[in-house]
Amino acid sequence: RLSAVGWGSAAGLLAVLGAALIADRLGPARAESHWHRYLVLCRSHVLDDAELESLLAPESNTPVADSTDEASPSGNSADVSGAEDDSNVAEQVVSESPQERRRAAIAYQKRLIRELEEVVRLDPGHSAAHAALARAYLRVFMLAQVDAPNPMPVGQICDAVMQSQFGSQEELDDWLKRAIGENVRYLEPAFDEALAAVRVCPLQGIAYMTLADTCFVRRATPEIKRALVDQAIAVKPYDADVLMQAAEEAALAGELDRCLELWRRAYRADRQARFLLVDRFVKTANMAGPAAQAQVFLSEFQPDLEITRYMYRRFRERFKPEQYRPLLEYFFQKLTAAVDDAPRSEAADLLIDAHYVLLELNRPREALQYAYRALELDPGSYRVRRYLAQCLVKNGKYEEAEQQLRWLVQRQPGHQGLQRELLKIREERMKSELEHAARLDVPFPR
Repeated sequence: RLSAVGWGSAAGLLAVLGAALIADRLGPARAESHWHRYLVLCRSHVLDDAELESLLAPESNTPVADSTDEASPSGNSADVSGAEDDSNVAEQVVSESPQERRRAAIAYQKRLIRELEEVVRLDPGHSAAHAALARAYLRVFMLAQVDAPNPMPVGQICDAVMQSQFGSQEELDDWLKRAIGENVRYLEPAFDEALAAVRVCPLQGIAYMTLADTCFVRRATPEIKRALVDQAIAVKPYDADVLMQAAEEAALAGELDRCLELWRRAYRADRQARFLLVDRFVKTANMAGPAAQAQVFLSEFQPDLEITRYMYRRFRERFKPEQYRPLLEYFFQKLTAAVDDAPRSEAADLLIDAHYVLLELNRPREALQYAYRALELDPGSYRVRRYLAQCLVKNGKYEEAEQQLRWLVQRQPGHQGLQRELLKIREERMKSELEHAARLDVPFPR
Protein backbone atom coordinates (compact mmCIF):
# COMPACT_ATOMS: atom_id res chain seq x y z
CA ARG A 1 0.00 0.00 0.00
CA LEU A 2 1.24 3.46 -0.95
CA SER A 3 1.71 6.05 1.69
CA ALA A 4 0.18 9.49 1.39
CA VAL A 5 3.50 10.79 0.10
CA GLY A 6 3.58 8.05 -2.56
CA TRP A 7 0.07 8.85 -3.67
CA GLY A 8 0.95 12.51 -3.87
CA SER A 9 4.04 11.80 -5.92
CA ALA A 10 2.06 9.57 -8.29
CA ALA A 11 -0.62 12.22 -8.70
CA GLY A 12 2.01 14.85 -9.41
CA LEU A 13 3.67 12.60 -11.99
CA LEU A 14 0.34 11.97 -13.71
CA ALA A 15 -0.38 15.69 -13.75
CA VAL A 16 2.99 16.41 -15.36
CA LEU A 17 2.48 13.66 -17.95
CA GLY A 18 -1.03 14.90 -18.69
CA ALA A 19 0.17 18.46 -19.10
CA ALA A 20 2.94 17.27 -21.42
CA LEU A 21 0.47 15.29 -23.53
CA ILE A 22 -1.89 18.24 -23.72
CA ALA A 23 0.95 20.59 -24.66
CA ASP A 24 2.08 18.12 -27.29
CA ARG A 25 -1.36 18.20 -28.93
CA LEU A 26 -2.11 21.86 -28.28
CA GLY A 27 0.30 23.07 -30.96
CA PRO A 28 -1.12 20.90 -33.77
CA ALA A 29 -4.65 21.80 -32.68
CA ARG A 30 -3.86 25.51 -32.91
CA ALA A 31 -2.09 24.94 -36.23
CA GLU A 32 -5.26 23.53 -37.77
CA SER A 33 -6.95 26.92 -37.83
CA HIS A 34 -4.07 28.39 -39.84
CA TRP A 35 -4.04 25.37 -42.16
CA HIS A 36 -7.77 25.83 -42.69
CA ARG A 37 -7.25 29.52 -43.54
CA TYR A 38 -4.52 28.51 -45.98
CA LEU A 39 -6.88 26.09 -47.71
CA VAL A 40 -9.61 28.75 -47.89
CA LEU A 41 -7.14 31.16 -49.47
CA CYS A 42 -6.16 28.51 -52.01
CA ARG A 43 -9.79 28.00 -52.98
CA SER A 44 -10.63 31.71 -53.15
CA HIS A 45 -7.66 32.73 -55.30
CA VAL A 46 -6.24 29.91 -57.35
CA LEU A 47 -2.82 30.58 -58.89
CA ASP A 48 -2.57 27.48 -61.04
CA ASP A 49 0.37 26.47 -63.19
CA ALA A 50 -1.16 27.95 -66.34
CA GLU A 51 -1.58 31.38 -64.75
CA LEU A 52 1.86 31.19 -63.17
CA GLU A 53 3.34 30.36 -66.59
CA SER A 54 1.71 33.42 -68.14
CA LEU A 55 2.96 35.66 -65.32
CA LEU A 56 6.51 34.37 -65.64
CA ALA A 57 6.62 34.84 -69.41
CA PRO A 58 8.21 38.08 -70.57
CA GLU A 59 5.85 40.38 -72.47
CA SER A 60 5.69 39.19 -76.06
CA ASN A 61 5.51 41.35 -79.16
CA THR A 62 4.33 38.43 -81.27
CA PRO A 63 1.45 39.69 -83.44
CA VAL A 64 -1.87 37.98 -82.96
CA ALA A 65 -3.30 36.55 -86.15
CA ASP A 66 -5.94 38.85 -87.56
CA SER A 67 -9.44 37.45 -87.61
CA THR A 68 -12.24 39.40 -89.20
CA ASP A 69 -14.80 36.63 -88.73
CA GLU A 70 -17.30 37.24 -85.99
CA ALA A 71 -16.64 34.06 -84.06
CA SER A 72 -14.96 30.71 -84.16
CA PRO A 73 -15.61 27.21 -82.82
CA SER A 74 -13.77 27.90 -79.59
CA GLY A 75 -16.45 26.64 -77.27
CA ASN A 76 -18.19 29.99 -76.76
CA SER A 77 -21.59 30.09 -78.36
CA ALA A 78 -22.29 33.55 -76.95
CA ASP A 79 -20.41 35.16 -79.84
CA VAL A 80 -23.58 35.59 -81.90
CA SER A 81 -26.25 35.40 -79.22
CA GLY A 82 -27.92 38.74 -79.82
CA ALA A 83 -25.79 41.52 -78.43
CA GLU A 84 -27.10 45.03 -78.93
CA ASP A 85 -24.37 45.83 -81.42
CA ASP A 86 -21.58 43.95 -83.12
CA SER A 87 -19.05 46.10 -81.32
CA ASN A 88 -20.33 44.54 -78.10
CA VAL A 89 -20.26 40.93 -79.31
CA ALA A 90 -16.80 40.47 -77.83
CA GLU A 91 -16.61 42.48 -74.62
CA GLN A 92 -13.52 44.57 -74.16
CA VAL A 93 -12.12 43.61 -70.80
CA VAL A 94 -9.68 46.10 -69.33
CA SER A 95 -7.14 44.00 -67.51
CA GLU A 96 -4.29 44.86 -65.24
CA SER A 97 -0.78 45.13 -66.59
CA PRO A 98 1.50 42.08 -66.22
CA GLN A 99 3.53 43.89 -63.57
CA GLU A 100 0.40 44.64 -61.53
CA ARG A 101 -0.76 41.05 -61.85
CA ARG A 102 2.65 39.82 -60.66
CA ARG A 103 2.59 42.16 -57.68
CA ALA A 104 -0.89 40.87 -56.80
CA ALA A 105 0.29 37.28 -57.17
CA ILE A 106 3.29 37.95 -54.90
CA ALA A 107 1.02 39.53 -52.28
CA TYR A 108 -1.23 36.47 -52.46
CA GLN A 109 1.70 34.08 -52.05
CA LYS A 110 2.90 36.06 -49.04
CA ARG A 111 -0.51 35.69 -47.42
CA LEU A 112 -0.16 31.95 -47.90
CA ILE A 113 3.34 32.08 -46.43
CA ARG A 114 2.12 33.85 -43.27
CA GLU A 115 -0.48 31.17 -42.62
CA LEU A 116 1.89 28.31 -43.45
CA GLU A 117 4.65 29.70 -41.23
CA GLU A 118 2.22 29.60 -38.32
CA VAL A 119 1.29 26.02 -39.18
CA VAL A 120 4.89 24.75 -39.15
CA ARG A 121 5.74 26.81 -36.06
CA LEU A 122 2.90 25.26 -34.09
CA ASP A 123 3.15 21.82 -35.72
CA PRO A 124 6.70 21.11 -36.97
CA GLY A 125 5.60 17.64 -38.05
CA HIS A 126 3.11 18.94 -40.66
CA SER A 127 4.91 17.75 -43.81
CA ALA A 128 2.27 19.04 -46.26
CA ALA A 129 2.59 22.54 -44.78
CA HIS A 130 6.39 22.43 -45.09
CA ALA A 131 6.08 21.36 -48.75
CA ALA A 132 3.48 24.06 -49.52
CA LEU A 133 5.56 26.71 -47.74
CA ALA A 134 8.62 25.76 -49.77
CA ARG A 135 6.65 26.06 -53.00
CA ALA A 136 5.19 29.43 -51.98
CA TYR A 137 8.67 30.85 -51.27
CA LEU A 138 9.90 29.56 -54.62
CA ARG A 139 6.94 31.09 -56.44
CA VAL A 140 7.55 34.46 -54.81
CA PHE A 141 11.16 34.27 -55.98
CA MET A 142 10.17 33.32 -59.54
CA LEU A 143 7.58 36.10 -59.79
CA ALA A 144 9.85 38.75 -58.26
CA GLN A 145 12.69 37.83 -60.61
CA VAL A 146 10.71 38.72 -63.74
CA ASP A 147 10.85 42.44 -62.91
CA ALA A 148 14.26 42.35 -61.17
CA PRO A 149 17.26 44.30 -62.54
CA ASN A 150 18.87 40.95 -63.42
CA PRO A 151 15.85 38.80 -64.33
CA MET A 152 17.57 35.41 -64.35
CA PRO A 153 15.04 32.57 -63.96
CA VAL A 154 15.78 29.92 -61.37
CA GLY A 155 16.85 27.37 -64.00
CA GLN A 156 19.55 29.66 -65.40
CA ILE A 157 20.79 30.51 -61.91
CA CYS A 158 21.02 26.81 -61.10
CA ASP A 159 23.00 26.08 -64.27
CA ALA A 160 25.36 29.00 -63.64
CA VAL A 161 26.05 27.88 -60.07
CA MET A 162 26.63 24.24 -60.98
CA GLN A 163 28.96 25.13 -63.83
CA SER A 164 30.94 27.60 -61.69
CA GLN A 165 31.80 25.06 -58.95
CA PHE A 166 32.25 27.58 -56.15
CA GLY A 167 34.97 26.69 -53.65
CA SER A 168 32.99 27.46 -50.50
CA GLN A 169 29.48 28.20 -49.30
CA GLU A 170 30.51 31.75 -48.40
CA GLU A 171 31.75 32.35 -51.94
CA LEU A 172 28.46 31.07 -53.38
CA ASP A 173 26.37 33.16 -50.99
CA ASP A 174 28.32 36.27 -51.93
CA TRP A 175 27.84 35.61 -55.66
CA LEU A 176 24.10 34.99 -55.24
CA LYS A 177 23.66 38.27 -53.38
CA ARG A 178 25.50 40.16 -56.10
CA ALA A 179 23.83 38.38 -59.01
CA ILE A 180 20.26 38.23 -57.73
CA GLY A 181 20.02 40.96 -55.13
CA GLU A 182 17.39 41.03 -52.42
CA ASN A 183 15.30 38.26 -54.04
CA VAL A 184 17.86 35.73 -52.84
CA ARG A 185 16.16 35.85 -49.44
CA TYR A 186 13.38 33.63 -50.79
CA LEU A 187 15.64 30.82 -51.97
CA GLU A 188 17.07 29.68 -48.63
CA PRO A 189 13.63 29.24 -46.97
CA ALA A 190 12.37 27.39 -50.04
CA PHE A 191 15.21 24.87 -49.77
CA ASP A 192 14.98 24.58 -45.97
CA GLU A 193 11.22 23.99 -45.93
CA ALA A 194 11.39 21.43 -48.74
CA LEU A 195 14.11 19.59 -46.84
CA ALA A 196 11.99 19.68 -43.68
CA ALA A 197 9.03 18.26 -45.62
CA VAL A 198 10.90 15.19 -46.89
CA ARG A 199 12.51 14.60 -43.51
CA VAL A 200 9.08 14.46 -41.89
CA CYS A 201 7.51 12.49 -44.74
CA PRO A 202 9.72 10.99 -47.48
CA LEU A 203 6.66 10.65 -49.76
CA GLN A 204 6.31 14.38 -50.49
CA GLY A 205 7.03 14.23 -54.22
CA ILE A 206 6.55 17.93 -54.91
CA ALA A 207 9.00 18.74 -52.09
CA TYR A 208 11.69 16.72 -53.87
CA MET A 209 11.04 18.82 -56.98
CA THR A 210 11.43 22.00 -54.95
CA LEU A 211 14.70 20.63 -53.58
CA ALA A 212 15.81 19.92 -57.15
CA ASP A 213 14.96 23.51 -58.12
CA THR A 214 16.82 25.07 -55.18
CA CYS A 215 19.56 22.59 -54.26
CA PHE A 216 22.15 24.83 -55.92
CA VAL A 217 22.01 27.06 -52.82
CA ARG A 218 23.90 24.23 -51.05
CA ARG A 219 26.40 23.72 -53.90
CA ALA A 220 24.69 20.55 -55.11
CA THR A 221 25.98 18.82 -58.22
CA PRO A 222 23.92 17.98 -61.36
CA GLU A 223 23.96 14.35 -60.22
CA ILE A 224 22.29 15.29 -56.92
CA LYS A 225 19.69 17.33 -58.74
CA ARG A 226 18.92 14.43 -61.08
CA ALA A 227 18.64 12.06 -58.11
CA LEU A 228 16.13 14.39 -56.44
CA VAL A 229 14.01 14.48 -59.60
CA ASP A 230 14.14 10.70 -59.91
CA GLN A 231 13.11 10.35 -56.27
CA ALA A 232 10.14 12.66 -56.82
CA ILE A 233 8.96 10.47 -59.71
CA ALA A 234 9.59 7.29 -57.70
CA VAL A 235 7.41 8.38 -54.76
CA LYS A 236 4.71 10.06 -56.89
CA PRO A 237 4.69 8.25 -60.27
CA TYR A 238 1.16 9.45 -61.14
CA ASP A 239 1.34 13.01 -59.84
CA ALA A 240 0.89 15.30 -62.85
CA ASP A 241 2.62 18.26 -61.14
CA VAL A 242 5.70 16.16 -60.43
CA LEU A 243 5.71 14.66 -63.93
CA MET A 244 5.32 18.04 -65.64
CA GLN A 245 8.16 19.58 -63.65
CA ALA A 246 10.36 16.55 -64.22
CA ALA A 247 9.65 16.83 -67.95
CA GLU A 248 10.72 20.46 -67.85
CA GLU A 249 13.99 19.45 -66.22
CA ALA A 250 14.52 16.81 -68.90
CA ALA A 251 13.84 19.35 -71.65
CA LEU A 252 16.36 21.79 -70.17
CA ALA A 253 18.90 18.97 -70.03
CA GLY A 254 18.30 18.13 -73.69
CA GLU A 255 16.78 14.71 -72.88
CA LEU A 256 13.91 14.97 -75.36
CA ASP A 257 12.86 11.30 -75.27
CA ARG A 258 12.61 11.38 -71.48
CA CYS A 259 10.73 14.67 -71.68
CA LEU A 260 8.14 13.24 -74.10
CA GLU A 261 7.65 10.12 -72.01
CA LEU A 262 7.05 12.18 -68.87
CA TRP A 263 4.64 14.42 -70.78
CA ARG A 264 2.73 11.36 -71.98
CA ARG A 265 2.43 10.11 -68.40
CA ALA A 266 1.25 13.52 -67.18
CA TYR A 267 -1.25 13.73 -70.04
CA ARG A 268 -2.75 10.40 -69.07
CA ALA A 269 -2.75 11.22 -65.35
CA ASP A 270 -4.46 14.59 -65.17
CA ARG A 271 -6.93 16.67 -67.20
CA GLN A 272 -5.37 20.01 -66.24
CA ALA A 273 -1.97 18.78 -67.42
CA ARG A 274 -3.43 18.37 -70.92
CA PHE A 275 -4.27 22.05 -71.11
CA LEU A 276 -0.83 22.97 -69.76
CA LEU A 277 0.81 20.82 -72.42
CA VAL A 278 -1.15 22.59 -75.14
CA ASP A 279 0.08 25.91 -73.76
CA ARG A 280 3.67 24.63 -73.76
CA PHE A 281 3.45 23.54 -77.38
CA VAL A 282 1.87 26.82 -78.44
CA LYS A 283 4.55 28.75 -76.58
CA THR A 284 7.34 27.04 -78.55
CA ALA A 285 5.49 26.95 -81.88
CA ASN A 286 7.28 30.06 -83.15
CA MET A 287 10.62 28.26 -82.92
CA ALA A 288 9.61 24.85 -84.25
CA GLY A 289 6.92 26.07 -86.65
CA PRO A 290 3.17 25.96 -85.89
CA ALA A 291 2.37 23.16 -88.35
CA ALA A 292 5.22 20.93 -87.15
CA GLN A 293 4.47 21.60 -83.49
CA ALA A 294 0.78 20.86 -83.97
CA GLN A 295 1.58 17.63 -85.81
CA VAL A 296 3.88 16.44 -83.01
CA PHE A 297 1.24 17.10 -80.37
CA LEU A 298 -1.48 15.34 -82.36
CA SER A 299 0.73 12.33 -83.04
CA GLU A 300 2.02 11.98 -79.49
CA PHE A 301 -1.17 12.60 -77.52
CA GLN A 302 -4.08 12.02 -79.92
CA PRO A 303 -6.25 14.54 -78.03
CA ASP A 304 -10.01 14.24 -77.66
CA LEU A 305 -12.46 16.87 -78.89
CA GLU A 306 -12.26 19.00 -75.74
CA ILE A 307 -8.48 19.35 -75.85
CA THR A 308 -8.47 19.72 -79.63
CA ARG A 309 -10.94 22.58 -79.36
CA TYR A 310 -8.76 24.30 -76.76
CA MET A 311 -5.67 23.70 -78.88
CA TYR A 312 -7.40 25.19 -81.92
CA ARG A 313 -8.33 28.31 -79.95
CA ARG A 314 -4.81 28.79 -78.63
CA PHE A 315 -3.23 28.37 -82.06
CA ARG A 316 -5.79 30.68 -83.62
CA GLU A 317 -4.89 33.42 -81.14
CA ARG A 318 -1.31 33.48 -82.41
CA PHE A 319 -1.19 32.18 -85.97
CA LYS A 320 -3.04 32.26 -89.25
CA PRO A 321 -5.01 29.21 -90.44
CA GLU A 322 -2.54 28.26 -93.15
CA GLN A 323 0.14 27.91 -90.48
CA TYR A 324 -1.62 25.10 -88.60
CA ARG A 325 -3.46 23.11 -91.27
CA PRO A 326 -2.74 19.70 -89.63
CA LEU A 327 -4.63 20.88 -86.55
CA LEU A 328 -7.56 22.11 -88.66
CA GLU A 329 -7.82 18.77 -90.47
CA TYR A 330 -7.69 16.86 -87.17
CA PHE A 331 -10.23 19.18 -85.54
CA PHE A 332 -12.61 18.74 -88.47
CA GLN A 333 -12.40 14.95 -88.14
CA LYS A 334 -13.11 15.10 -84.39
CA LEU A 335 -16.10 17.41 -84.90
CA THR A 336 -17.74 15.29 -87.58
CA ALA A 337 -17.09 12.06 -85.66
CA ALA A 338 -18.98 13.46 -82.65
CA VAL A 339 -22.11 14.44 -84.62
CA ASP A 340 -23.81 11.04 -84.76
CA ASP A 341 -23.89 10.51 -80.99
CA ALA A 342 -24.93 14.06 -80.07
CA PRO A 343 -28.49 15.37 -79.47
CA ARG A 344 -29.91 17.40 -82.36
CA SER A 345 -29.07 20.85 -81.02
CA GLU A 346 -25.54 19.82 -80.01
CA ALA A 347 -25.08 18.08 -83.36
CA ALA A 348 -26.09 21.30 -85.09
CA ASP A 349 -23.47 23.23 -83.12
CA LEU A 350 -20.83 20.64 -84.02
CA LEU A 351 -21.74 20.95 -87.70
CA ILE A 352 -21.50 24.72 -87.51
CA ASP A 353 -18.08 24.39 -85.91
CA ALA A 354 -17.08 21.97 -88.68
CA HIS A 355 -18.33 24.45 -91.30
CA TYR A 356 -16.18 27.17 -89.72
CA VAL A 357 -13.08 24.95 -89.80
CA LEU A 358 -13.74 24.24 -93.48
CA LEU A 359 -13.86 27.98 -94.13
CA GLU A 360 -10.44 28.31 -92.54
CA LEU A 361 -9.26 25.46 -94.77
CA ASN A 362 -10.52 27.56 -97.71
CA ARG A 363 -13.29 25.11 -98.63
CA PRO A 364 -16.34 27.42 -98.65
CA ARG A 365 -18.63 25.26 -100.80
CA GLU A 366 -18.18 22.23 -98.56
CA ALA A 367 -18.60 24.49 -95.53
CA LEU A 368 -21.97 25.65 -96.85
CA GLN A 369 -23.24 22.06 -97.01
CA TYR A 370 -22.39 21.57 -93.33
CA ALA A 371 -24.18 24.81 -92.45
CA TYR A 372 -27.27 23.59 -94.32
CA ARG A 373 -27.15 20.30 -92.39
CA ALA A 374 -26.96 22.25 -89.12
CA LEU A 375 -30.06 24.23 -90.12
CA GLU A 376 -31.96 21.01 -90.82
CA LEU A 377 -31.16 19.73 -87.33
CA ASP A 378 -31.95 22.98 -85.48
CA PRO A 379 -33.94 25.41 -87.63
CA GLY A 380 -34.79 27.60 -84.64
CA SER A 381 -31.16 28.25 -83.65
CA TYR A 382 -30.11 31.89 -83.81
CA ARG A 383 -26.46 30.87 -83.87
CA VAL A 384 -26.90 28.42 -86.76
CA ARG A 385 -28.75 30.91 -88.94
CA ARG A 386 -26.22 33.66 -88.20
CA TYR A 387 -23.31 31.46 -89.29
CA LEU A 388 -25.29 30.23 -92.27
CA ALA A 389 -25.88 33.83 -93.39
CA GLN A 390 -22.16 34.56 -93.20
CA CYS A 391 -21.31 31.42 -95.13
CA LEU A 392 -23.88 32.22 -97.82
CA VAL A 393 -22.22 35.60 -98.29
CA LYS A 394 -18.82 33.94 -98.68
CA ASN A 395 -20.33 31.75 -101.40
CA GLY A 396 -21.92 34.73 -103.16
CA LYS A 397 -25.49 33.65 -102.34
CA TYR A 398 -26.68 37.09 -101.31
CA GLU A 399 -30.41 36.51 -101.75
CA GLU A 400 -30.40 33.50 -99.42
CA ALA A 401 -28.18 35.35 -96.97
CA GLU A 402 -30.67 38.23 -96.96
CA GLN A 403 -33.48 35.81 -96.13
CA GLN A 404 -31.56 34.44 -93.16
CA LEU A 405 -30.74 37.92 -91.90
CA ARG A 406 -34.39 39.00 -92.14
CA TRP A 407 -35.24 36.01 -89.94
CA LEU A 408 -32.61 37.16 -87.45
CA VAL A 409 -33.80 40.77 -87.52
CA GLN A 410 -37.36 39.67 -86.76
CA ARG A 411 -36.08 38.13 -83.55
CA GLN A 412 -33.67 40.95 -82.74
CA PRO A 413 -35.35 44.06 -84.18
CA GLY A 414 -33.18 46.45 -82.22
CA HIS A 415 -29.87 44.84 -83.23
CA GLN A 416 -28.06 47.62 -85.10
CA GLY A 417 -25.28 45.31 -86.25
CA LEU A 418 -27.76 43.02 -87.98
CA GLN A 419 -29.41 46.02 -89.63
CA ARG A 420 -26.05 47.21 -90.98
CA GLU A 421 -25.18 43.71 -92.13
CA LEU A 422 -28.52 43.37 -93.91
CA LEU A 423 -27.97 46.70 -95.66
CA LYS A 424 -24.46 45.66 -96.66
CA ILE A 425 -25.70 42.37 -98.12
CA ARG A 426 -28.35 44.22 -100.14
CA GLU A 427 -25.66 46.48 -101.53
CA GLU A 428 -23.47 43.45 -102.34
CA ARG A 429 -26.43 41.77 -104.07
CA MET A 430 -27.09 44.87 -106.18
CA LYS A 431 -23.42 45.13 -107.05
CA SER A 432 -23.31 41.46 -108.04
CA GLU A 433 -26.40 41.82 -110.24
CA LEU A 434 -24.91 44.88 -111.94
CA GLU A 435 -21.64 43.06 -112.64
CA HIS A 436 -23.54 40.06 -113.98
CA ALA A 437 -25.65 42.30 -116.24
CA ALA A 438 -22.53 44.07 -117.50
CA ARG A 439 -20.91 40.75 -118.40
CA LEU A 440 -24.01 39.79 -120.38
CA ASP A 441 -24.20 43.28 -121.93
CA VAL A 442 -27.82 43.54 -120.77
CA PRO A 443 -29.15 46.86 -119.47
CA PHE A 444 -29.97 46.64 -115.80
CA PRO A 445 -33.69 47.22 -115.19
CA ARG A 446 -34.55 50.49 -113.53
